[in-house]
Amino acid sequence: MVEQIRQRVGTIGYLSSGTAKKNNLRYAMIGNRAGIFVDGGDLGQLGNAANVVTIPEDTRVSLTNADIGYPITGFTWVLVYRDQKYGNRTLEQARSLVRLLRWMIDAGQNLNPGLNYGQVDGVASARAFRLIETMTYGGQKL
Repeated sequence: MVEQIRQRVGTIGYLSSGTAKKNNLRYAMIGNRAGIFVDGGDLGQLGNAANVVTIPEDTRVSLTNADIGYPITGFTWVLVYRDQKYGNRTLEQARSLVRLLRWMIDAGQNLNPGLNYGQVDGVASARAFRLIETMTYGGQKL
């Protein structure tokens, strides 16, 4: 994709800002709902929308086109069964998934700036941790 965009003058492609920066591609600032043009490569701006929306307990919220921050942004969700005892899954597989999810919300966030992704923190991470804590295996808390 990067080479296709680079080789064709005037091409508009949709890539992550990290990919665009890494490959020295030009990218546009995008206007948000408030009419402010925001640089998608500015990590400080990426997190702004997450800090001004109300995040419900089930975390279903959209950050797209918020009044503040970059308008083409959002959370990434991981969909998992609350009760991990299904199919041929083992208890260890279920525990491993819980460890992975906790790492993604905690220590794994340290990788985000290098990939030009905003970090999940505050209310969003607290909600995610609470949801992870509800995961079970055969009805028993993991």
